[in-house]
Amino acid sequence: MNILHLITSLKVGGAESALVNYLSKVVGKDGNTHSVAYFHHGPNAKKIEDLGINIYKIPRFFFTYDLYSFWCLKNIVKLVCPDVIHSSLWSSNIIARLIAKVSRIPVICDLHGNSFDEGRLRNWFDRRTVNYCAKIVAVSDSVKDSYLKNIIGSKNLTDACNYNNECRKMQANANSKLVVIKNGIDVQALRDKAFKDSLTRKDFGFSDNDFIIGAVGRLEPIKSYDILIKAFALLISFFHPEPDPASKPKLCIVGDGSQRIQLEALVKVLKIEKHVVFTGFRSDAYKFYPIFDCFALSSQSEGLSIALLEAMAFGLPVISTNLDISSHDVITPEVNGFLVYPNDIEGYALAINKLFKDHQNGRPLRRDINKRNLDLVRTE
Repeated sequence: MNILHLITSLKVGGAESALVNYLSKVVGKDGNTHSVAYFHHGPNAKKIEDLGINIYKIPRFFFTYDLYSFWCLKNIVKLVCPDVIHSSLWSSNIIARLIAKVSRIPVICDLHGNSFDEGRLRNWFDRRTVNYCAKIVAVSDSVKDSYLKNIIGSKNLTDACNYNNECRKMQANANSKLVVIKNGIDVQALRDKAFKDSLTRKDFGFSDNDFIIGAVGRLEPIKSYDILIKAFALLISFFHPEPDPASKPKLCIVGDGSQRIQLEALVKVLKIEKHVVFTGFRSDAYKFYPIFDCFALSSQSEGLSIALLEAMAFGLPVISTNLDISSHDVITPEVNGFLVYPNDIEGYALAINKLFKDHQNGRPLRRDINKRNLDLVRTE
């Protein structure tokens, strides 16, 4: 089978990592031919090329996703002659569906995020093209639920057409296409890479007694790192004028993005520069997990974060924002992590403080969570 993977970006991100991980496991083993087309260049392009896969950067004339881009993609499709198109991320999903409509090539669309965050215009396009694809794959149960409620649900389908028997057929058809295949990682391979030529705390100015709160990801608005930084500043204020010198909380943010300058400025305004380290982009971000004491995720919403799964593969307690703090795809509150509402700075600071106090008391909670998370990622 000839498969064309269409993805919006090959920058650093969960969907991009999932595609690279998948291709690294199947190329040369599944009997299929794989090609990748994308709009925005990034470091994952080389990783895919190194696998011996043909990649195609889709050019633009005036702006990304203009008619010229669409025409170029049609030519790539003619060149590759795929039996199926696999698309990831919103823009590529919509464009792949339109290609499917005109070319009659089956399309499988991946859903990596909560559809409520896409906005009205994007959801309008989503509802009107949902039946152009052969399958829709959600990376978690929560992503599936949001898509069912916001895109396929009868109330929203009414917005797309007068609700009648035809609409009911459309809804049933879309619902039958939606399946869940959860994000996953190769735990042993990840751990082997992390502990080979491993990093040390001293490499980044941390001491063995410091309590390191780690975050890994793109520094973009949706990730809300400003909330994490403000929560960390509030944690520091709990110990004013200075925390116990034998055990200081530190924040380590691994990644880069459009918000970096603003976030660094926020750290200065809050006067916590000596407690916060920005590493910038790291191709070896996975090597930081062994030096963290907990993992922090502060996004407005997430699908099933690859970085979160990676952190759990090292047994780290996770503090994550979630619209529902009573349930999560992999986190059981107070059992293997903590859930906090998005933008709840005080709640986030209190969750970090629980783990920091545990750190000061010999880590009994950390040891329990470590075992639970390692057991979980090995059985999932």
